[in-house]
Amino acid sequence: MKAFGNTKQDQMISASKVMKAFSNTKQDQLISANILMQAYGNTKQDQIISATKLIQAYGNTTQDQMISATKVMQAYGNTKQDEMISATKVMKAYGNTKQDQMISATKVMQAYGNSKQDQMISATKVMKAYGNTTQDRMISATKVMKAYGNTKQDQMISATKVMQAYGNTKQDEMISATKVMKAYGNTKQEQMISATKLM
Repeated sequence: MKAFGNTKQDQMISASKVMKAFSNTKQDQLISANILMQAYGNTKQDQIISATKLIQAYGNTTQDQMISATKVMQAYGNTKQDEMISATKVMKAYGNTKQDQMISATKVMQAYGNSKQDQMISATKVMKAYGNTTQDRMISATKVMKAYGNTKQDQMISATKVMQAYGNTKQDEMISATKVMKAYGNTKQEQMISATKLM
């Protein structure tokens, strides 16, 4: 590496030599990929390019991709936009099964942040991740309720989401209307409003 020189191009050429010199095992490729990362530099673009090399070095299994996707997340940075882009990478890395999508959707939720708007947007991602069955929607609607918060207004908005999640049958509406009643509260006025929903 010293022989090649100090320019970025020089370092990349020599890092390529290092990769070839190490051999073809997974451990070898990772060690050389780390050399590549150092060779690229410290800018965001540099880190992303080298993180891509890390992904290729790790291999194609889900575990491999998750470890490398974590590297991509670190490479992108700490801004909300950065985290969302990298969280998307994490989602792709997990795979296409329902369990995989839920785990990655959780990553998306963490990436969005802690504000009420952030949580709702990410809860929507969780809903999409669960699927389209009534059971799926109820589980995700619960996530929406938690995301909205504990105020009476919050609970009403989320209870509406629960109603939509249950479906359109009379049994479905009754179950969800019960949720609405609990959301409204225990005063006579509140019970009347929710009873109207029950009707």
